[in-house]
Amino acid sequence: MKKTNVLFILLAGLLAVFAVIGCNAESDTPSLDADSDGDSDSDSDGDSDSDSDSDSDSDSDSDSDSDSDSDSDSDSDSDSDSDSDTDADSDTDADSDSDGDPGSVCDGAAVDCYTECFGCAQGDPTLCGDEYTACSENADCAAYETCRNDNCVAENLTGDAWVACETSCRNAATTTGVELYEAFENCINCDACSLSCGSQEGIYCGDEVCDGTDCYTECWGCAMNTTCADEVAACNASTDCTGLDACRNEDCVTPGLTGDAWVACVANCEAENAAGVALLNAYHTCIYCEGCPISCAADAAGKCK
Repeated sequence: MKKTNVLFILLAGLLAVFAVIGCNAESDTPSLDADSDGDSDSDSDGDSDSDSDSDSDSDSDSDSDSDSDSDSDSDSDSDSDSDSDTDADSDTDADSDSDGDPGSVCDGAAVDCYTECFGCAQGDPTLCGDEYTACSENADCAAYETCRNDNCVAENLTGDAWVACETSCRNAATTTGVELYEAFENCINCDACSLSCGSQEGIYCGDEVCDGTDCYTECWGCAMNTTCADEVAACNASTDCTGLDACRNEDCVTPGLTGDAWVACVANCEAENAAGVALLNAYHTCIYCEGCPISCAADAAGKCK
């Protein structure tokens, strides 16, 4: 009995020694998980990379691609398509269709400018709706548009008669009103409806060449907004220049005066608005000699050096 007890005590002692040795060995082995989250990296999430999100790539978002946004495509924007803009289509332009062409969802080569695209674009705030609202809420802009439509467009005026009518409407409006209308018109013709409206004769956008078309119905208005924009702006800023222009158009052009009657009429207008003569001459010389030398060649004789 005593022999058995001695053996039992020896066996228990050996087991205790082995337990101590095992604990020491375990405490001396470095852990592969320094942050105690169960993975093998040093951050506090449960994946195996070194960033702080829960996916396995090295960026800081929560998806599995290598860009920095939170969608699953490989571009850097936050929508779900594969391009780099922020709309939901797969092209790189800023409209909501899937092509890279100019125009908009309202536009198309087979779409009618006025009966289809125009109304569609002006009613859409993502297209020309904001420009339309800005013009319609400004009394001068609205009046300018009405004047043009009722007196110039509806009467199908051309040539000098068109220039006189349009100038009369412009002079009756403020600079702000005209600028708002032109912003709306350019949005329609050159952006939202560039295919259906911008391709029409007399419509010019950007750096298009004005010359080589009809002098008064096409090239004149184009050159006013492009080549001769500075001269036009200088005239519009002077009440003497705008007064002289209006006098010539209303008293001389509209009645169709020619010869001595024309010369006398223009001289009378210049006498009443003497300070505007140089500005108006600079504006007209730019049109005839720089903007529309081909289109207006018949009327430019003696006006260009």
